Amino acid sequence: MGKKYDDALKLIEADKFYSPKEAVALVKKTAATKFDSTVEVAFRLGVNPKYPDQQVRGALVLPNGTGTVSYTHLTLPTSDLV
Repeated sequence: MGKKYDDALKLIEADKFYSPKEAVALVKKTAATKFDSTVEVAFRLGVNPKYPDQQVRGALVLPNGTGTVSYTHLTLPTSDLV
């Protein structure tokens, strides 16, 4: 591995759960490239994809300096809200 990678590994605690703000700050702090890197996010939604009313699909391309605004929309029946 490279020096920058080893330095970044020293800053990350493997067993710790980071809040979203902490995670974004850590991503920025450990960036080893001169370009914008890709970050993947996974969410546990607690839905069963076998049923058609519980399938979740979608994609969003975030604008990069274009000045445009992107929105996401989620529609749930009120009985599913906790």
